[in-house]
Amino acid sequence: MAQKNSKSNGNIYTTKPPEDDVSHQMISSLFLGPHAENFDYFKDNIIAVLELTKAARENYFPEDGVSSSTVQFRHSPILSSSMMCLKLTYKTQNLQSFIPDEVRASTTFVKNSQKISNAVQKAAELLGKHSVPWWSPRYAAHMCMDMSMPSLLGYFMTMLYNPNNVSIEASPFTMVAEIQAGQQLCDLFGYNLDEQRNDVPCGWGHITCGGTVANLETIAGIGSEHVVGIAADIEARLDLEDLDRHLKASLDNQQAVYAVVAIIGSTEEGAVDPLRGVLALREKYQTLGMSFVVHADAAWGGYFASMIPKDFKPNDPANSDPPKQTGGGEGFVPDASLRVETQEEIYALRHADSITVDPHKAGYIPYPAGGLCYRDERMRFLITWSSPYISRAGTTESIGIYGVEGRQVIFLTN
Repeated sequence: MAQKNSKSNGNIYTTKPPEDDVSHQMISSLFLGPHAENFDYFKDNIIAVLELTKAARENYFPEDGVSSSTVQFRHSPILSSSMMCLKLTYKTQNLQSFIPDEVRASTTFVKNSQKISNAVQKAAELLGKHSVPWWSPRYAAHMCMDMSMPSLLGYFMTMLYNPNNVSIEASPFTMVAEIQAGQQLCDLFGYNLDEQRNDVPCGWGHITCGGTVANLETIAGIGSEHVVGIAADIEARLDLEDLDRHLKASLDNQQAVYAVVAIIGSTEEGAVDPLRGVLALREKYQTLGMSFVVHADAAWGGYFASMIPKDFKPNDPANSDPPKQTGGGEGFVPDASLRVETQEEIYALRHADSITVDPHKAGYIPYPAGGLCYRDERMRFLITWSSPYISRAGTTESIGIYGVEGRQVIFLTN
């Protein structure tokens, strides 16, 4: 049982987590903490990133003047066990440096460096005083939460190398990382990734700068005058009867319907549209000679697919509300679960033709980060572009030719 403190002194943490609360222990290892409790771990990893960046620069044509250096840092829980102690040594001649000691000791260098330091310190102070405290459990006015340490470290380390995923030449490592991130998102939503299967198409996904761009990509060129609004029910969800009336009118008028969009977690209400009902209506109208794309805008709710049990089966009487493996609504951090109805709508994402997701919402990842997944990888060819100065003949096809952004950067955060 959770233990109560004798005196709270205004502290909102009036209990301690039980020693056997493994889920809280796991979550605690991923975040800096409301009061920066994991600051030392985070700092160790920041130093590791900086030291390895330094070593990478020194080892690129070391004969250009970098003197020998040793990098050593102690074990941090965020690092793998194989990196408990790391030393990197490059033996080179002590040649003239591009930025020699004399330059760094010059009045101009020192003055400008101090100016930068003052600006950094002031900006950090202002951000601390005037930013929204996403990290605090006292704050719940927006959908955003604290960012995970792995995502912050991935963002920081990738920023130091400034890759551009528009071409493999400009991002030989991070483009591979983006391809893997797209596959991870497809797997999260239940899309097939086995190219040997013939019964279902193979999925494909990529990173965008946000959910808005992902939505524009999947319905590009429609124009606002061709967007038809559907009524919402009392729970702020898409009204299936109203959708059915609009679809029937389109069929009667022989007006093609490009797509129906179901929102999986609305920004204002957190409402989940009846995606299963939308898919059922498509099957109905396909028998009448009309079909359309089903796009799921899961920018907010997509990552909640990770909460669905691996053995979940829709319409299974064994499903409970809440699921059996979750705890109760009490304790240091009360468990929160999805209703079975919501789980079944999220499970149905695997049947949507395309899905938008925002890692910078429920993925605990820094802005900006969006994603778009296609159930059938061939849909990515609907919006492609290339340019001679980017794509070279004979090179590996670039992920940057797909979508509407032209260039994009992947941060190692997924």
